[in-house]
Amino acid sequence: MPESPAAGNTEILLLAGGAARRFPGKLFHPIDGTPMLVRTYEALKKTGWPIRVLADRALPAEIAASLAATVSIDRRPYRGPLFALLETCDTLCCEYVVVAAADLPAIDAGVLHALAAAWRPGDDAVVPIHDGSVEPLAALYRRGAILDASRALRRDRRRSMRALIERLPVRFVSLPAQYFVNVNHPNDLSALGVA
Repeated sequence: MPESPAAGNTEILLLAGGAARRFPGKLFHPIDGTPMLVRTYEALKKTGWPIRVLADRALPAEIAASLAATVSIDRRPYRGPLFALLETCDTLCCEYVVVAAADLPAIDAGVLHALAAAWRPGDDAVVPIHDGSVEPLAALYRRGAILDASRALRRDRRRSMRALIERLPVRFVSLPAQYFVNVNHPNDLSALGVA
């Protein structure tokens, strides 16, 4: 196993699914003139790591044309990010996977590089923490550890990313809360300084 995550052994899984009942179409909502999904993608591609976008359906043509990324369609959508991750990990070839929610438009490449720099032998995940909150949807995982835990996680009734990190040796890294503004409602845009 490689000692630490790097450009040749790490892939970003950008989660772009979910029903978005509180903010329909939120991933395509413009922030400073750029659709939220494209904005998040552009920020993360500065890592130099390959990005796979996992969507619940085909993306609008103009959005897809803005992404130089593999786009995969979740075959069984709306079961939550954990199940999307478990099924997608089977199709990846990388040693490490960064899971990033597309509705985190303030995240940037520096966050991902900080997670990779914090990685130590024996870690199965490096997860940001801020103000007492844990961010499993902006974290770095060893893909083999996810696959090893997959069977037990599929039986776990909680079906949450927290169920995953509770099963792994995790290194928590304190990072500023400003990177983890999660947009679930139009009012959340105010935290980004936009309307």
